[in-house]
Amino acid sequence: MFTIFDKIIHGKTGGEYTVVAIPQEYKRLEYNNETYYEYYDQENGMFYLRCKSEMEDGRFKLQEISND
Repeated sequence: MFTIFDKIIHGKTGGEYTVVAIPQEYKRLEYNNETYYEYYDQENGMFYLRCKSEMEDGRFKLQEISND
């Protein structure tokens, strides 16, 4: 759904992030064995991992880019 370098927004908090890694079958979270996205918060310099199912359930949206 998302691709590397996509700008995304968290619907509840409004936080803006950049996708830096997409789900790969050979990379999984240990606690639930799911594939995951990695995303970067430029505001605080932190990287986060979130399982694919949560990233794609509607809580994150692709940021609209205006062509102004």
